[in-house]
Amino acid sequence: MVSLNGSLLFNKILEYGLYLLVFLLPWQTRWFVKIGETEYSTYSLYVSDFLLEALVLLFVALNFRLIFKPVKFSIPFCAIGLWIFFIFISALLAEDMGLAFFKLGWLFLGLSFFGLIARTAYSKIKLVYSLLLGLFLQAFLGIYQFFTQTSFASKWLGLAEHNPVLAGVSVVEAIGSDGIWERWLRAYGGQDHPNILGGILVIGLLLLISVIISKNISGTLKRTQKILFSLTFVFLLTAIFFTFSRGAWAGLALGASIIFFYLLKKRQLKQQKELFIIALPALIFLIVLSSVCSNLVLARISNSSRLEIKSNVERLESFSEAKNIVKKNWFFGVGLGNYTLALRSEKPSLEAWDYQPAHNVFLLVWAEAGVSGFLGFLGFLGFLGWKLIREEKYFGLAILTVLVTTMMVDHWYWSLHFGILWLGLIFGLMMRTESVKLK
Repeated sequence: MVSLNGSLLFNKILEYGLYLLVFLLPWQTRWFVKIGETEYSTYSLYVSDFLLEALVLLFVALNFRLIFKPVKFSIPFCAIGLWIFFIFISALLAEDMGLAFFKLGWLFLGLSFFGLIARTAYSKIKLVYSLLLGLFLQAFLGIYQFFTQTSFASKWLGLAEHNPVLAGVSVVEAIGSDGIWERWLRAYGGQDHPNILGGILVIGLLLLISVIISKNISGTLKRTQKILFSLTFVFLLTAIFFTFSRGAWAGLALGASIIFFYLLKKRQLKQQKELFIIALPALIFLIVLSSVCSNLVLARISNSSRLEIKSNVERLESFSEAKNIVKKNWFFGVGLGNYTLALRSEKPSLEAWDYQPAHNVFLLVWAEAGVSGFLGFLGFLGFLGWKLIREEKYFGLAILTVLVTTMMVDHWYWSLHFGILWLGLIFGLMMRTESVKLK
């Protein structure tokens, strides 16, 4: 039997283990179990997996009686169970059943992470600090990559090399001052794509703004904290800019707009003042950056360069391909992780790197998990949005808006290991009742 002191010790281990996991999550250190034709058919085990599984086991041991007491079959409980059941059936029917069940394991990891964040006793502000520290390092690396136009590889940090000269690397192609077309490496950080870095940094920036406003209103913002927060803010904002991710830019604009209009509606003068103090210098800073890098910004928003036209055409084609696969497999789907295999069956003559998931999470979920998986995912997002509105957690609603916006134009939240765990973390934070909220 565990003593009281022993129980307190294990709870502290669980708490600080969560802080460590959140800090390490953005780093993609992994062991390649089986390398597939593409990233989406590769079997990998990540360092974060082992830490997460250890924390789940510790949580179960500490809450054994609570977990295994008689279950009340509520509507949400039955809905989640039914959702998982249909995804399990789709895995049984998948072309590559092994891959489907391996990706189903990722889904269970994400749900476990969600449960830990939503139910474990910890300091939310410490968890946010751990996340912001990890994102600060990602932002610093991204800024370094842009200014040096190089990206070094490291197996221990899970970093891949990105050379802007090579095809397949995410770059901005624009005309330089000498009239010659140039290829500028976009900021990756430690992620697989600049869009991923942009998406997670936007959420980090909104969390940071909520902390700054909350501490300023309560009068608990110390001088040292103010310096550190200001430095982190500048780094996150700069790195978001250098990702040149249009989805991240749009998400940030929409998320900030929700906070702004809520403050106007509620006539929260103190919060309006604090937001203005943050937003005005940030806006001036972005205008200066845009002026310095005007050719790159115009290339990204004008859609006139060769790469931008190619990117938009491929994105539209991926929507059409996804709709065709959904039509043929609308009920059960093709199985988790099997989308690119289904696409290969539709178009067998393409190169391996041309088989990419649909650039829309909602279409991808329907294609892989079937109509029940799609409706379940959509229903959860709707429930979460309703909960945030009812409890007036408008920073949470702004973050949810960022997620939905970037989900509309990308796939990594569902197709990649990091994306699923990231959703588990952010959804768990939004489900907690003691979230930072505007009063």
